[in-house]
Amino acid sequence: MYSAEGTARLASLTGLPVSQVHGLIRRHLGVVFDICHLAVEFEDIPASLALLVAAGIPIFKLQEASALWIPEVTPETVHELERFTDTIYLSQTTELRDGELTRFLNLGDAIDAWKQAPGGSREWRTHFHVPVFLDDLGAFRTTRFAIEDALRVHVETPLSDQLEIETYTWDVLPAHLKTGDITEYVTRELEWVRDELEADPAPL
Repeated sequence: MYSAEGTARLASLTGLPVSQVHGLIRRHLGVVFDICHLAVEFEDIPASLALLVAAGIPIFKLQEASALWIPEVTPETVHELERFTDTIYLSQTTELRDGELTRFLNLGDAIDAWKQAPGGSREWRTHFHVPVFLDDLGAFRTTRFAIEDALRVHVETPLSDQLEIETYTWDVLPAHLKTGDITEYVTRELEWVRDELEADPAPL
């Protein structure tokens, strides 16, 4: 709809002038930018945001969420990751190996594939939400860096009126990550995002 052809088509269907259609499209048609999903897909967050801004596509919601990041898959990290497979949620996992991306529907599928052919250097990112204030989980890390990248862009060029923290896995987090109650966790997330927004911007 943002193309000239799309705008003309909508004007024809509605009988509205093109100038009014332009306004309606930008008011009602935009994106929810899910930082977690893009990080799991190995997307360049600042570059993706820049493309949307350049195209004039509004970001109605900038969604902060953090996923598991395994920079180097090893027997030790696989053992630790098995704690995260007991969940009702999908845990889509993307593997980077030899410059190629392989996608698995769930973390358990990636682990099974690794067990059948272990070895080789590979990196995983898996869609299992973890608190946004966490970065180092011991055996592996989180994609908090992607949120930091997005918020630096937002501070320089405000992207959205609505920022949302999305962590819905509190009830299925492994026990070693549950160090407080839900109120404490949510408060810490809000405080972390606030502090990132107020910090002096670092170069991208």
